[in-house]
Amino acid sequence: ARLLLAKAQANTDELREADAGYATLLADARRLNKPALAARVLTDQVVQATNRHENTKALELATQAMASARQADDREILAGALLSAANINARQHHVDIALKQYEQASALIKKGPMRELQPRLYNTMAYIAKEKKDPAAAIAAARAELTADQALGKERSSMIASFNLAYALSRSDRPLDSLPLLAEVWNWGSQHHDDALQVAAGNLMTALLYDMGVYKEILPVIDITEQLASAQGNRYIQSQVLGLRAGDAYTNGEAKASLAICRKVSALIDPEQDPSTAISKLAVEAFVALSAEPSSLAGIRARVDHLVKQMPDPGNVLVTQHLVHALAATAVGNRADARSAFEAAAALPHASRDFLHQVALQIALIGHDDDLAQSALRNFDPAGPDVTADTLRLYGAWAARRGDKAGQQRAEVCLADLRESALDELGKNSFNRERVTP
Repeated sequence: ARLLLAKAQANTDELREADAGYATLLADARRLNKPALAARVLTDQVVQATNRHENTKALELATQAMASARQADDREILAGALLSAANINARQHHVDIALKQYEQASALIKKGPMRELQPRLYNTMAYIAKEKKDPAAAIAAARAELTADQALGKERSSMIASFNLAYALSRSDRPLDSLPLLAEVWNWGSQHHDDALQVAAGNLMTALLYDMGVYKEILPVIDITEQLASAQGNRYIQSQVLGLRAGDAYTNGEAKASLAICRKVSALIDPEQDPSTAISKLAVEAFVALSAEPSSLAGIRARVDHLVKQMPDPGNVLVTQHLVHALAATAVGNRADARSAFEAAAALPHASRDFLHQVALQIALIGHDDDLAQSALRNFDPAGPDVTADTLRLYGAWAARRGDKAGQQRAEVCLADLRESALDELGKNSFNRERVTP
């Protein structure tokens, strides 16, 4: 009964009560030598930590859950804990470890059979496929997860699967296909006072639409998402939503205001729990600081370098580190070092083309290094599927400064088309833009 109560509290906005309930129940389960109960509590605590992007804590809890499940000789709990660990490892780019844990869980589920774990198996494969840069496989796995959840007849689980499918679609060449699913999840979360689901949907929806040039039209959703994330203590989602506000301020020529928001964003992320996200937030801070306060770049670079040194496997953050180095070198007028750092970033296989283009354009606009930008943008297509609104604005400004009227007009047309397609799709999907109170 206490486990069910904590679970119910965790699915609403009573997170402090849920945390306390889980903690005391785990202590009692261990004191009474009930490893199966301890494993169930730990599995739920993994979910709580994962929702808050406390990745290091979540992985430690998952490891404890596996140990308790083995002690209890409970293969179903063990399979679930393995899937939780595989999900976390996939998100932290440890694909080989995630695959091994996935295969162990899959073998246990097949022996069961454990029908209720089948959707989670598909979900884990979707995360692994995403990290392997295989969007088609990720979408196929997410669709299979939704079908499996619907077959079980559990409404909330189906909503979670709908969100997971929306996430997979948002990473494809047709991200707007995710909007109907996100609107459905947002409305369901609002109607059922499921803050965790509503926050997740709001975060992905607003980020997707922001990248397509839509901001003011979705401010009510941004406001509600930030309010709910704050009430939940979900600092990751708070940082995401604040990042949109920083982007809008920068777009409107308010660089100093944008930098102040970026610093709040960076302060929200615990680098010990999520060093990759902490580094990515500092990179955005560095990007804005080049315009607003160049003298702060040296400090940002030092913080990034320190975090990278602390990571056992920094491979996936090296691109970001090199780009911060390029921005810091530009701030002191060192074009050679800026070029060298930028080229090091661009040479890495998992570099985001869109962010590379943004940094190159920022260096050209602020540091007046047009050669670097022309080299980086040699094959740039403003109408490409992975080009965001921020990149188009930067490209238009750079073209205008150089007197390239055709390039400026091309960027403006592409931005207008991007916004129009997003607004058209937004108009087809109604969602509650006011907070529904219990």
